[in-house]
Amino acid sequence: MSDATITDLYEVTMAMSYLREGMTGPATFSLFVRDMPPNRGFLVAAGLESSLDFLSGFRVDAEDVDAFASALHRPPRDLAPLLGLEFTGRVRAVPEGWIVLAGEPLLEVTAPLPQALSANARSWTRPTKMVEYDGRPVMKLSSAKVTAPGQKQVFRCPRYTDVIGLRDEGPPGEGVPLLETVMRNGRRTVERPTLDESGERFAADMAGLPPAARRIQTPLAPRARTSGELTALADRGRRRIEDDLLALSADLRRDERSATGSQRSVPR
Repeated sequence: MSDATITDLYEVTMAMSYLREGMTGPATFSLFVRDMPPNRGFLVAAGLESSLDFLSGFRVDAEDVDAFASALHRPPRDLAPLLGLEFTGRVRAVPEGWIVLAGEPLLEVTAPLPQALSANARSWTRPTKMVEYDGRPVMKLSSAKVTAPGQKQVFRCPRYTDVIGLRDEGPPGEGVPLLETVMRNGRRTVERPTLDESGERFAADMAGLPPAARRIQTPLAPRARTSGELTALADRGRRRIEDDLLALSADLRRDERSATGSQRSVPR
C-alpha cells in the first residue's frame, strides 16, 4: 500500500464521480490563506518540498484500490478506475522563504481533475479552491468564501504594495513575480533549495517588510490588491453566475405554474 492512501475519502469519492462522468479536463486549484491569523503580520512560504516529493511518487496501485474499497465499504471493482492513477500535472509555487500576504496564492496545481483531487488532501495543509476547469475560469460566491477566478500571479512590489493578477499579466511597475513553475508533467523542474538559500531569501524579504507588520504585539498586516484584469474577470464571472441563477429561477417558476395548471385541468 502506497502513500496515495494518505488522503481524504471525500476526495476519492469525488475523483470516482468525475471519472464516471468523463470530467477529466485540466483543473487548476489554488492554495491561499484568506485572512491572516490573529496577531500575525505576515506568513512565510514553507513545506513545499515535502509536497513535491509526495506528488513525484504519487501512483494508485492495486493495494491502494483494495484499501479505498474497504474504507468505503464497496467492492474493489467499483474503485478499479483509480488503478494506475498518477500525478502528471504542473505546480507553480512561491519558493520557500518568501513572505506571503493574505489572499496571495502560495501555489497553484494544474492537472486532470481526478488527479488533482486525489493528490489534493495529502499534498497541501489547507483546502485548495478550484479556480479554472478545462480553460474556463471558476469562482465561488458563497458568503465568506468568495474566490477569484483564473490562474494567477503574485507581484511583490516596493513597500509590500503587492498585486495579485492573472498568470499571463505583465508585472506592474517594479513588481517581481513570486509564483514560478516547480513541477511540470509530474516531475520537478527546479533544484531543491538548501536551508541556507531559503534562509537568505527570507532575510532579504524580511528587510523590506514594513515595521508595523513586524511588531510582536498588534501587528498591522499589509494587504495585496487585485489587478484591473483580475477584477474585470471576477466581475464577468459574477455576472455570468447571477444570470445563470436568474434563468434557473425563472425556469423553476415556469415549471411550477405549468404543474399547477395541469392539476387544475384534471377532471374530478
